[in-house]
Amino acid sequence: MKVSGAVLSLVVIAAALCCQVRASPFGSGIPTICCLQFHNKRISPKLVVTYHITSSQCTQKGVVFITKRGFKVCANPKDQWVQHIMNQLDNQKVKIQESS
Repeated sequence: MKVSGAVLSLVVIAAALCCQVRASPFGSGIPTICCLQFHNKRISPKLVVTYHITSSQCTQKGVVFITKRGFKVCANPKDQWVQHIMNQLDNQKVKIQESS
């Protein structure tokens, strides 16, 4: 019984430390999203509402597309279809800002 209590305590402490590290990388308090793999198929630009570039803290540069349903899709910024969607979204933002 004492062994299982000690093991449980260690698991709880390890989980707490793990969550703190993930929640505040480098003390920023803002979670960092990094792309470990890239989506290998093109996605329709009609499905994407916005995007952002991954943090410089990530090991590889990536683009994270956010779809209408809220899904996050990692893509390679060197791929032409990725650049095309980014340009479309940037142009939409410019048109909206000009009309305001």
